[in-house]
Amino acid sequence: MKIIQVTPQIGKNDLARKMKQAQCFLEKREQVRITLVVKGRQKGHISSSLQFLNEIHEEFFAECGKLVKSPTAENLSLMYNPSSRNK
Repeated sequence: MKIIQVTPQIGKNDLARKMKQAQCFLEKREQVRITLVVKGRQKGHISSSLQFLNEIHEEFFAECGKLVKSPTAENLSLMYNPSSRNK
């Protein structure tokens, strides 16, 4: 399993680079977990963190991976298995 950590303040280009790397892992038949790291006052804004993870899913992974685990307030991460189309 490959783990990729992002923060809510990540820049667009940095996020695109990390998500492209995650898509490459999925193409290589690896399981991928994307974890959102929040610190301090960011922990008080869980709804915006969940929205950020949902945007990541819709923008980068709607077609290339199978979502195994959705984010929750306690666990701010997405987990993907390679889809059968990526063989």
